[in-house]
Amino acid sequence: DTKYFVNSLPNFAGFGFTFRHYGIEPIMLGLLTNRVSLNMHLKVHGHPGSPKKKLFGFSSCERGDMQCMFMPLSPCALTQEEIDNAVALPKEELIKLRNTGILNETYAKEKVLLIISGNHGITPKGVPQAFADKITSLYDASIKQLRDAGSSSKPWNLDEASLQKVTDHILNNTEMPWQSCLLYALRMNQSWRDKINNVIQKSIPESFDRNSAIGLPIRDGDKCGSKNNGEMKCLKFPQYMQMAQEMALKRTNQRQNTTGRAYTGKLTNSSINMYNTIVLSSDSKSILKARFNYTKNETFPFEFIANDEDVGQGSGHPIKHLFWKITDEVMIATLASFKMQLMPETLILNMCSNSHRMLALLYRGCGRNEVGYMEFTNENDNKMLRGKCKLRGVDR
Repeated sequence: DTKYFVNSLPNFAGFGFTFRHYGIEPIMLGLLTNRVSLNMHLKVHGHPGSPKKKLFGFSSCERGDMQCMFMPLSPCALTQEEIDNAVALPKEELIKLRNTGILNETYAKEKVLLIISGNHGITPKGVPQAFADKITSLYDASIKQLRDAGSSSKPWNLDEASLQKVTDHILNNTEMPWQSCLLYALRMNQSWRDKINNVIQKSIPESFDRNSAIGLPIRDGDKCGSKNNGEMKCLKFPQYMQMAQEMALKRTNQRQNTTGRAYTGKLTNSSINMYNTIVLSSDSKSILKARFNYTKNETFPFEFIANDEDVGQGSGHPIKHLFWKITDEVMIATLASFKMQLMPETLILNMCSNSHRMLALLYRGCGRNEVGYMEFTNENDNKMLRGKCKLRGVDR
Protein backbone atom coordinates (compact mmCIF):
# COMPACT_ATOMS: atom_id res chain seq x y z
CA ASP A 1 0.00 0.00 0.00
CA THR A 2 1.37 3.43 -0.98
CA LYS A 3 1.95 5.79 1.92
CA TYR A 4 2.25 9.56 1.83
CA PHE A 5 3.76 12.65 3.36
CA VAL A 6 1.46 15.64 2.91
CA ASN A 7 3.33 18.91 3.13
CA SER A 8 1.76 22.19 4.18
CA LEU A 9 3.16 25.46 2.86
CA PRO A 10 2.49 28.65 4.87
CA ASN A 11 0.98 31.81 3.45
CA PHE A 12 2.62 34.30 5.80
CA ALA A 13 5.94 34.73 3.98
CA GLY A 14 7.44 35.29 0.54
CA PHE A 15 8.21 32.73 -2.13
CA GLY A 16 11.88 32.29 -1.20
CA PHE A 17 11.26 31.81 2.51
CA THR A 18 8.31 29.48 1.94
CA PHE A 19 10.04 27.13 -0.47
CA ARG A 20 13.45 27.16 1.18
CA HIS A 21 12.08 26.45 4.66
CA TYR A 22 9.02 24.32 3.88
CA GLY A 23 9.14 22.97 0.34
CA ILE A 24 12.37 20.97 0.04
CA GLU A 25 12.82 18.72 3.08
CA PRO A 26 9.50 16.84 2.67
CA ILE A 27 10.64 15.55 -0.73
CA MET A 28 13.88 14.27 0.82
CA LEU A 29 11.97 12.63 3.67
CA GLY A 30 9.68 10.91 1.18
CA LEU A 31 12.69 9.43 -0.58
CA LEU A 32 14.22 8.41 2.75
CA THR A 33 11.09 6.62 4.04
CA ASN A 34 9.76 5.37 0.68
CA ARG A 35 6.68 7.59 0.90
CA VAL A 36 5.14 9.73 -1.83
CA SER A 37 5.43 13.44 -1.02
CA LEU A 38 2.54 15.72 -1.94
CA ASN A 39 1.85 19.41 -1.41
CA MET A 40 -1.78 19.55 -0.34
CA HIS A 41 -3.06 23.08 0.08
CA LEU A 42 -5.98 23.02 -2.31
CA LYS A 43 -9.03 25.12 -1.59
CA VAL A 44 -11.11 21.98 -2.15
CA HIS A 45 -9.13 19.91 0.37
CA GLY A 46 -10.58 19.49 3.82
CA HIS A 47 -14.03 20.49 4.97
CA PRO A 48 -14.83 24.18 5.67
CA GLY A 49 -12.90 25.29 8.72
CA SER A 50 -10.57 22.30 8.58
CA PRO A 51 -6.90 23.05 9.43
CA LYS A 52 -6.06 20.95 6.37
CA LYS A 53 -7.80 23.47 4.13
CA LYS A 54 -4.99 25.67 2.74
CA LEU A 55 -4.55 28.09 -0.13
CA PHE A 56 -1.37 28.41 -2.20
CA GLY A 57 -0.88 32.16 -2.00
CA PHE A 58 1.46 32.57 -4.96
CA SER A 59 -1.05 32.03 -7.76
CA SER A 60 -4.51 33.29 -8.60
CA CYS A 61 -5.71 30.38 -10.76
CA GLU A 62 -9.00 28.72 -9.88
CA ARG A 63 -7.61 25.53 -8.34
CA GLY A 64 -5.51 27.57 -5.89
CA ASP A 65 -2.58 25.20 -5.52
CA MET A 66 1.01 24.69 -6.73
CA GLN A 67 -0.18 23.04 -9.94
CA CYS A 68 -1.34 26.46 -11.10
CA MET A 69 2.28 26.92 -12.20
CA PHE A 70 4.32 23.82 -11.30
CA MET A 71 4.18 20.18 -12.25
CA PRO A 72 2.75 17.85 -9.56
CA LEU A 73 5.28 16.14 -7.31
CA SER A 74 3.62 12.82 -8.14
CA PRO A 75 0.80 11.49 -10.34
CA CYS A 76 -0.69 9.97 -7.17
CA ALA A 77 -3.75 11.57 -5.61
CA LEU A 78 -5.58 11.14 -2.34
CA THR A 79 -9.30 10.70 -1.74
CA GLN A 80 -11.19 13.22 0.35
CA GLU A 81 -11.57 10.58 3.06
CA GLU A 82 -7.82 9.94 3.14
CA ILE A 83 -7.16 13.66 3.45
CA ASP A 84 -9.64 14.12 6.28
CA ASN A 85 -8.22 11.08 8.12
CA ALA A 86 -4.59 12.19 7.76
CA VAL A 87 -2.50 12.17 10.94
CA ALA A 88 -0.23 15.07 11.84
CA LEU A 89 3.37 14.08 12.60
CA PRO A 90 4.29 15.87 15.83
CA LYS A 91 7.22 18.28 15.68
CA GLU A 92 9.29 16.18 18.08
CA GLU A 93 8.81 13.09 15.88
CA LEU A 94 9.77 15.06 12.78
CA ILE A 95 12.98 16.16 14.53
CA LYS A 96 13.72 12.53 15.49
CA LEU A 97 13.19 11.46 11.89
CA ARG A 98 15.50 14.24 10.73
CA ASN A 99 18.22 13.30 13.25
CA THR A 100 18.04 9.51 13.01
CA GLY A 101 16.65 8.81 9.54
CA ILE A 102 14.05 6.50 11.13
CA LEU A 103 10.30 7.15 11.32
CA ASN A 104 8.60 6.18 14.60
CA GLU A 105 6.88 2.78 14.21
CA THR A 106 3.51 4.09 15.36
CA TYR A 107 3.46 6.82 12.71
CA ALA A 108 5.10 4.61 10.07
CA LYS A 109 1.86 2.57 10.01
CA GLU A 110 -0.23 5.59 9.03
CA LYS A 111 -1.15 5.93 5.36
CA VAL A 112 -1.07 9.75 5.28
CA LEU A 113 1.12 11.90 7.51
CA LEU A 114 0.87 15.68 7.61
CA ILE A 115 4.20 17.45 8.15
CA ILE A 116 5.25 21.07 8.49
CA SER A 117 8.98 21.24 7.83
CA GLY A 118 10.53 24.60 8.71
CA ASN A 119 13.99 23.13 7.96
CA HIS A 120 16.25 24.99 5.54
CA GLY A 121 19.72 23.67 6.24
CA ILE A 122 19.95 20.36 8.11
CA THR A 123 20.18 17.42 5.72
CA PRO A 124 18.17 14.55 7.28
CA LYS A 125 20.35 11.62 8.25
CA GLY A 126 20.51 8.95 5.59
CA VAL A 127 19.23 11.09 2.72
CA PRO A 128 22.47 11.14 0.66
CA GLN A 129 22.73 7.34 0.97
CA ALA A 130 19.07 7.00 -0.03
CA PHE A 131 19.75 9.11 -3.14
CA ALA A 132 22.78 7.00 -4.06
CA ASP A 133 20.92 3.73 -3.45
CA LYS A 134 17.96 4.86 -5.55
CA ILE A 135 20.16 5.82 -8.50
CA THR A 136 22.09 2.55 -8.26
CA SER A 137 18.87 0.50 -8.16
CA LEU A 138 17.49 2.36 -11.18
CA TYR A 139 20.76 1.76 -13.03
CA ASP A 140 20.73 -1.96 -12.17
CA ALA A 141 17.11 -2.32 -13.27
CA SER A 142 17.87 -0.56 -16.57
CA ILE A 143 20.92 -2.80 -17.14
CA LYS A 144 18.72 -5.87 -16.68
CA GLN A 145 16.12 -4.57 -19.12
CA LEU A 146 18.77 -3.82 -21.73
CA ARG A 147 20.41 -7.22 -21.33
CA ASP A 148 17.05 -9.01 -21.51
CA ALA A 149 16.50 -7.17 -24.79
CA GLY A 150 19.90 -8.32 -26.06
CA SER A 151 21.54 -4.89 -25.86
CA SER A 152 25.01 -4.16 -24.53
CA SER A 153 24.28 -0.43 -24.12
CA LYS A 154 24.70 1.31 -20.77
CA PRO A 155 21.90 3.29 -19.10
CA TRP A 156 22.38 7.07 -19.42
CA ASN A 157 25.67 6.31 -21.26
CA LEU A 158 27.29 5.62 -17.88
CA ASP A 159 29.63 2.73 -17.22
CA GLU A 160 30.10 1.32 -13.71
CA ALA A 161 33.16 3.50 -13.03
CA SER A 162 31.25 6.68 -13.96
CA LEU A 163 28.28 5.56 -11.87
CA GLN A 164 30.61 5.17 -8.89
CA LYS A 165 31.84 8.74 -9.37
CA VAL A 166 28.22 9.91 -9.37
CA THR A 167 27.38 8.09 -6.15
CA ASP A 168 30.60 9.29 -4.51
CA HIS A 169 29.70 12.87 -5.41
CA ILE A 170 26.24 12.44 -3.91
CA LEU A 171 27.60 11.00 -0.68
CA ASN A 172 30.22 13.73 -0.31
CA ASN A 173 28.06 16.75 -1.23
CA THR A 174 25.54 17.68 1.44
CA GLU A 175 23.96 20.35 -0.80
CA MET A 176 23.12 17.93 -3.58
CA PRO A 177 19.82 16.65 -2.08
CA TRP A 178 18.66 20.23 -1.53
CA GLN A 179 19.67 21.25 -5.05
CA SER A 180 17.98 18.34 -6.80
CA CYS A 181 14.78 18.43 -4.73
CA LEU A 182 14.44 22.18 -5.25
CA LEU A 183 14.86 21.79 -9.00
CA TYR A 184 12.32 18.96 -9.01
CA ALA A 185 9.77 20.96 -7.02
CA LEU A 186 10.09 23.98 -9.33
CA ARG A 187 9.41 22.18 -12.63
CA MET A 188 7.00 24.57 -14.30
CA ASN A 189 3.98 23.33 -16.21
CA GLN A 190 3.77 24.01 -19.95
CA SER A 191 1.63 27.12 -19.60
CA TRP A 192 4.05 28.76 -17.19
CA ARG A 193 7.12 27.62 -19.12
CA ASP A 194 5.67 29.46 -22.11
CA LYS A 195 5.09 32.59 -20.02
CA ILE A 196 8.63 32.58 -18.62
CA ASN A 197 10.23 31.79 -21.98
CA ASN A 198 8.30 34.69 -23.50
CA VAL A 199 9.87 37.06 -20.94
CA ILE A 200 13.32 35.61 -21.61
CA GLN A 201 12.88 35.97 -25.36
CA LYS A 202 11.92 39.64 -24.96
CA SER A 203 14.66 40.42 -22.43
CA ILE A 204 17.75 38.51 -23.59
CA PRO A 205 19.18 39.60 -26.97
CA GLU A 206 20.42 36.99 -29.43
CA SER A 207 23.91 38.48 -29.12
CA PHE A 208 24.05 37.76 -25.37
CA ASP A 209 27.42 36.36 -24.29
CA ARG A 210 27.30 34.74 -20.85
CA ASN A 211 31.08 34.91 -20.51
CA SER A 212 31.01 38.71 -20.54
CA ALA A 213 28.02 39.11 -18.22
CA ILE A 214 27.57 39.70 -14.49
CA GLY A 215 24.28 38.79 -12.85
CA LEU A 216 23.07 41.32 -10.29
CA PRO A 217 19.69 40.55 -8.70
CA ILE A 218 18.97 43.28 -6.13
CA ARG A 219 16.60 42.56 -3.27
CA ASP A 220 15.19 45.86 -2.10
CA GLY A 221 11.66 46.99 -1.29
CA ASP A 222 10.29 45.86 2.07
CA LYS A 223 13.53 43.96 2.78
CA CYS A 224 15.14 47.33 3.49
CA GLY A 225 12.28 48.74 5.52
CA SER A 226 12.45 52.28 6.83
CA LYS A 227 15.17 53.56 9.13
CA ASN A 228 16.23 50.50 11.19
CA ASN A 229 13.10 48.39 10.66
CA GLY A 230 14.29 46.34 7.66
CA GLU A 231 15.77 42.86 7.55
CA MET A 232 19.02 44.17 6.09
CA LYS A 233 21.09 47.29 5.57
CA CYS A 234 20.63 48.11 1.90
CA LEU A 235 23.03 49.72 -0.52
CA LYS A 236 22.23 52.52 -2.94
CA PHE A 237 22.20 51.84 -6.68
CA PRO A 238 25.57 53.60 -7.31
CA GLN A 239 27.13 51.28 -4.72
CA TYR A 240 25.81 48.26 -6.60
CA MET A 241 27.34 49.66 -9.78
CA GLN A 242 30.66 50.10 -7.99
CA MET A 243 30.34 46.49 -6.86
CA ALA A 244 29.82 45.34 -10.46
CA GLN A 245 32.83 47.33 -11.66
CA GLU A 246 35.10 45.91 -8.98
CA MET A 247 33.80 42.41 -9.57
CA ALA A 248 34.51 42.73 -13.29
CA LEU A 249 38.18 43.46 -12.63
CA LYS A 250 38.44 40.80 -9.92
CA ARG A 251 36.99 38.11 -12.18
CA THR A 252 39.10 39.25 -15.13
CA ASN A 253 42.19 38.86 -12.97
CA GLN A 254 41.08 35.45 -11.75
CA ARG A 255 40.28 34.19 -15.25
CA GLN A 256 43.68 35.35 -16.45
CA ASN A 257 45.25 33.33 -13.63
CA THR A 258 46.64 36.40 -11.93
CA THR A 259 46.45 37.21 -8.25
CA GLY A 260 44.92 40.26 -6.67
CA ARG A 261 41.66 41.23 -5.07
CA ALA A 262 38.94 43.53 -6.31
CA TYR A 263 39.94 47.00 -7.44
CA THR A 264 38.49 49.95 -5.58
CA GLY A 265 39.22 52.37 -8.41
CA LYS A 266 37.13 53.12 -11.49
CA LEU A 267 37.06 51.15 -14.70
CA THR A 268 38.36 52.88 -17.81
CA ASN A 269 38.76 51.83 -21.42
CA SER A 270 42.40 51.07 -20.67
CA SER A 271 41.44 48.69 -17.88
CA ILE A 272 41.74 45.01 -18.68
CA ASN A 273 38.12 43.89 -18.43
CA MET A 274 36.25 40.88 -19.83
CA TYR A 275 32.75 42.06 -18.84
CA ASN A 276 30.40 44.41 -20.69
CA THR A 277 26.89 43.38 -19.53
CA ILE A 278 24.92 43.52 -16.28
CA VAL A 279 21.85 41.28 -16.03
CA LEU A 280 19.72 43.28 -13.60
CA SER A 281 16.62 42.15 -11.73
CA SER A 282 14.89 43.52 -8.65
CA ASP A 283 11.64 43.57 -6.71
CA SER A 284 11.90 47.39 -6.68
CA LYS A 285 10.77 49.63 -9.53
CA SER A 286 13.11 52.39 -8.35
CA ILE A 287 16.10 50.04 -8.68
CA LEU A 288 15.06 48.95 -12.16
CA LYS A 289 14.55 52.57 -13.25
CA ALA A 290 17.89 53.68 -11.80
CA ARG A 291 19.73 51.87 -14.60
CA PHE A 292 18.57 54.55 -17.03
CA ASN A 293 20.88 57.02 -15.28
CA TYR A 294 23.85 55.00 -16.58
CA THR A 295 25.05 54.76 -20.14
CA LYS A 296 28.00 52.84 -21.51
CA ASN A 297 31.04 55.13 -21.69
CA GLU A 298 34.75 55.33 -20.91
CA THR A 299 34.27 54.80 -17.18
CA PHE A 300 31.17 52.58 -17.26
CA PRO A 301 31.66 49.74 -19.75
CA PHE A 302 28.32 47.99 -19.16
CA GLU A 303 25.03 47.65 -20.94
CA PHE A 304 21.99 46.46 -18.99
CA ILE A 305 19.72 43.50 -19.62
CA ALA A 306 16.48 43.56 -17.63
CA ASN A 307 12.85 42.50 -17.79
CA ASP A 308 11.03 45.66 -18.85
CA GLU A 309 7.70 44.07 -17.87
CA ASP A 310 8.79 43.32 -14.29
CA VAL A 311 6.02 44.44 -11.95
CA GLY A 312 8.52 45.60 -9.26
CA GLN A 313 6.09 44.77 -6.47
CA GLY A 314 8.29 46.05 -3.64
CA SER A 315 7.02 43.45 -1.19
CA GLY A 316 7.56 39.75 -0.57
CA HIS A 317 4.22 39.16 1.13
CA PRO A 318 1.80 37.05 -0.99
CA ILE A 319 -1.28 38.35 0.83
CA LYS A 320 -0.47 41.85 -0.42
CA HIS A 321 -0.04 40.53 -3.95
CA LEU A 322 -3.47 38.88 -3.77
CA PHE A 323 -4.99 42.11 -2.48
CA TRP A 324 -3.30 44.14 -5.22
CA LYS A 325 -4.33 41.50 -7.82
CA ILE A 326 -0.77 41.12 -9.11
CA THR A 327 -0.04 37.60 -7.86
CA ASP A 328 0.64 36.06 -11.26
CA GLU A 329 2.65 39.05 -12.45
CA VAL A 330 4.89 38.81 -9.37
CA MET A 331 5.55 35.10 -9.88
CA ILE A 332 6.23 35.54 -13.60
CA ALA A 333 8.79 38.23 -12.78
CA THR A 334 10.31 36.12 -9.97
CA LEU A 335 10.69 32.91 -11.99
CA ALA A 336 11.90 34.81 -15.06
CA SER A 337 14.58 36.51 -12.94
CA PHE A 338 15.68 33.09 -11.67
CA LYS A 339 16.18 31.87 -15.21
CA MET A 340 17.86 35.10 -16.33
CA GLN A 341 20.30 35.10 -13.41
CA LEU A 342 21.41 31.54 -14.15
CA MET A 343 22.77 32.74 -17.49
CA PRO A 344 25.71 35.08 -16.60
CA GLU A 345 29.21 33.71 -15.99
CA THR A 346 29.44 35.63 -12.70
CA LEU A 347 26.61 36.08 -10.21
CA ILE A 348 26.42 38.37 -7.16
CA LEU A 349 23.82 37.36 -4.58
CA ASN A 350 22.45 38.67 -1.30
CA MET A 351 22.83 36.33 1.68
CA CYS A 352 19.91 38.09 3.42
CA SER A 353 17.42 36.93 0.78
CA ASN A 354 15.89 33.45 0.87
CA SER A 355 15.16 33.71 -2.86
CA HIS A 356 18.82 34.47 -3.53
CA ARG A 357 19.92 31.53 -1.41
CA MET A 358 17.59 29.28 -3.41
CA LEU A 359 19.10 30.73 -6.57
CA ALA A 360 22.53 29.87 -5.18
CA LEU A 361 21.47 26.23 -4.82
CA LEU A 362 20.42 26.17 -8.46
CA TYR A 363 23.55 28.01 -9.62
CA ARG A 364 25.93 25.68 -7.78
CA GLY A 365 23.96 22.53 -8.50
CA CYS A 366 21.42 21.24 -10.95
CA GLY A 367 20.20 24.52 -12.42
CA ARG A 368 22.99 25.05 -14.95
CA ASN A 369 25.76 23.04 -16.57
CA GLU A 370 28.34 25.74 -17.27
CA VAL A 371 31.25 26.60 -15.02
CA GLY A 372 30.86 30.00 -13.41
CA TYR A 373 31.54 32.09 -10.32
CA MET A 374 29.12 33.07 -7.59
CA GLU A 375 29.66 35.33 -4.59
CA PHE A 376 27.44 36.64 -1.81
CA THR A 377 27.66 40.34 -1.04
CA ASN A 378 28.72 39.65 2.55
CA GLU A 379 31.88 38.05 1.09
CA ASN A 380 32.75 41.10 -1.01
CA ASP A 381 36.42 42.14 -0.97
CA ASN A 382 35.40 45.75 -0.38
CA LYS A 383 34.22 46.03 3.23
CA MET A 384 32.18 49.12 2.39
CA LEU A 385 30.03 47.08 0.00
CA ARG A 386 29.43 44.00 2.12
CA GLY A 387 25.81 43.16 2.79
CA LYS A 388 24.60 43.09 6.37
CA CYS A 389 21.61 41.04 7.46
CA LYS A 390 19.61 41.68 10.58
CA LEU A 391 17.49 39.26 12.56
CA ARG A 392 15.30 40.83 15.24
CA GLY A 393 17.48 43.91 15.08
CA VAL A 394 20.76 42.01 15.48
CA ASP A 395 23.31 41.77 12.68
CA ARG A 396 23.88 38.22 11.54
